Amino acid sequence: MKKNPQFEAIAPAPGSSLYIENLRDFNAANPSSWHYHPEMEIVYINGGSGKRHIGNHISYYNDGDLIFIGASLPHFGFTNHLTNNKSEIVIQAREDFLGPEFFEAAEFAAVKQLLIRSKQGIVYSEKIKSRLGPKIEALLEMNPFDRLINFLALLNELALAKDYTLLNADHIILETKPQ
Repeated sequence: MKKNPQFEAIAPAPGSSLYIENLRDFNAANPSSWHYHPEMEIVYINGGSGKRHIGNHISYYNDGDLIFIGASLPHFGFTNHLTNNKSEIVIQAREDFLGPEFFEAAEFAAVKQLLIRSKQGIVYSEKIKSRLGPKIEALLEMNPFDRLINFLALLNELALAKDYTLLNADHIILETKPQ
């Protein structure tokens, strides 16, 4: 039986362009179902282990994870009552959250390529996760302006990182409207 992913609506807090949450209370309200959304998503799991199911890729992680999921790429949530994850920080934003042409600027060429790669799902190495994890955690405590500036810097660091794995060799195409 084939199950279609469910659409998940994402709503940033008032006064913010980003949705960011530290999922510590893992209950039925946290989406662990097969779902998709038009936002890109960065997931930082601090410690713990579990299953990574993104697109047609299934694998397991130990001692946390750092994942970049492109817009509309179906995936399961990463933390539920069966995992022993310390925390899961989720950052979500539309690719055009700063306007449709923002990432067309020459300074963002590497980030634009990252957004293209993210359509396949990306998992970063332990070294990258260890370096960027504290920066992701720090975003939670920042005011909206500083969070946005530091999020752009985070995107640039992810774009320039060389130690990563693409999770889906073939791009996943999700039709969201009937043909």
